[in-house]
Amino acid sequence: MFLSPEMVSENQECIETLRTIGLRGDLLGFFIDEAHCISQWGGDFRPAYHLLKRIRTYVTPGTAIAALSATLAPKAFTDVEECLLINAVRAFYLNLGNNRPNIKLRMKLMSGSDDYGAVENELDLAKIQHPNEIPKTIIFVQERRDAQDLWRYLRSRVDSTLSPSIDFVHALRTNAARESVLRRFREGDVSVLIATECVAMVCPCLFAETTQALNSRGIIGY
Repeated sequence: MFLSPEMVSENQECIETLRTIGLRGDLLGFFIDEAHCISQWGGDFRPAYHLLKRIRTYVTPGTAIAALSATLAPKAFTDVEECLLINAVRAFYLNLGNNRPNIKLRMKLMSGSDDYGAVENELDLAKIQHPNEIPKTIIFVQERRDAQDLWRYLRSRVDSTLSPSIDFVHALRTNAARESVLRRFREGDVSVLIATECVAMVCPCLFAETTQALNSRGIIGY
């Protein structure tokens, strides 16, 4: 069963179903993906993450709980252990490392959140003559308005033949529009995708395929 934290901790019908299955011993375990969200999102944003400790009451003692993450910093690691009531003595820890040789970190000074020229220079749009020359890139922004403002700015800085290669996605776009944009990005018709966090939250399957398509090319956090 693939369930959200809200379903597992707040939906009464789901909770009763899990308890029925779990207490008779038919649940083999829980796998919590992106477990660092327990620490990062478990406050006011998505409090259901902090309620995941309730799953302990749905199953017989000794049922396995696996917390998985590629970005589990020390504080988040401790938060996850405490929230899920993990006994360090009885737990098994596997650390495969997070070194990604095809990714590099670079910092760039910007004059402010609306310094779109810095993004334009990073993409080197002035030298691009053909859509295939635009590096496949995701630019993450904080707000929906930022996504649209930056999208308009970048499109205004390139030839009309290149502008369809730049698009945006955020939570207020329709499901059909979001899926279309991500599909076009995956297939190469869109080279620069400006996105809020919803790109991973509302279309996780398409996003997984999209990130595979990136290979060693850029992801910019903006």
